[in-house]
Amino acid sequence: MLTILCWIIMLPLYLVSLLPLCVHHFFSSVLALLMRKVFKYRVDVVDSNLRNSFPELSDNEINKLTKEYYVNMCDVICETIWGLTRTTTYMRKIGMFRVENPELLNREFDKHKGVVVFLSHTGNWELLAGICSFSEVPPSFTVDQGVFAYHPMRNKLSEKLFKMIRLSHKKGEGGIVPSSQMLRFVIKHKGEDWLYFFNSDQCPPPTAKVQSIFLNQPTLWVNGGESIAKKFGMPVVYMYTDRVGRGKYVVKYDLICEDASKVDGNFIINKYIRLLERDIISNKSNWLWSHKRWKHKPADLNKDI
Repeated sequence: MLTILCWIIMLPLYLVSLLPLCVHHFFSSVLALLMRKVFKYRVDVVDSNLRNSFPELSDNEINKLTKEYYVNMCDVICETIWGLTRTTTYMRKIGMFRVENPELLNREFDKHKGVVVFLSHTGNWELLAGICSFSEVPPSFTVDQGVFAYHPMRNKLSEKLFKMIRLSHKKGEGGIVPSSQMLRFVIKHKGEDWLYFFNSDQCPPPTAKVQSIFLNQPTLWVNGGESIAKKFGMPVVYMYTDRVGRGKYVVKYDLICEDASKVDGNFIINKYIRLLERDIISNKSNWLWSHKRWKHKPADLNKDI
């Protein structure tokens, strides 16, 4: 019954997805206005997050960022629906995605059995499963060699729909794995060529121990990706998706470390935090500001990593 209900919802989405991208962007503009002005979806959260992160900005600058953010957020939704009936190769062909330095990830993948990739909610993160098709340089990996850690949803219908959308271009065993099962997955595939993606900017549980000052605020962090990389001595790469125009994204890589087992303390997550902060400051509306990122605060407000 759940599968039937999912298809009842998905079939109209597939039909809508056949419309041109420019039409989806028009829908996005209308939806952004409704979300911000009519439904007021998390307007208070967005406003609070922006003001706390950038106290130096004026009210006019915050309002401008807020408007830009809602359009960006709705673009992610509408572009993801549009992508249901498009191949990732087509997305690259029309210039939707470009990889600035693909050789970095290719090199690490060729040298090691397993690479941990830290990413964030920037650009259109929902379409990044097609990363192997976005580069003009032939990648060393295939779409079936990438697996994304994720937090399962409590609602069974939402979880089923999420998987159908996320795995629409995916074959094979990988794709998405619950964060709680990622270590088991890595152990099972030890010695095999895999990319392990961790979206590490989500709000952690209040029991999280890693903390840092991030965007002017004491912030807790999940460090499951760091723990796995250290346990298996994997290299760690930071991946950022910049939004350079509407429906135009550039993916960039930074090497955090060659062998996670040889770095001290929480060097990896700390480096990720500084890189992410750098990129958010450079393109302020390009992050997921409606997320309740600071729902849980560190007990020791002055403690850094």
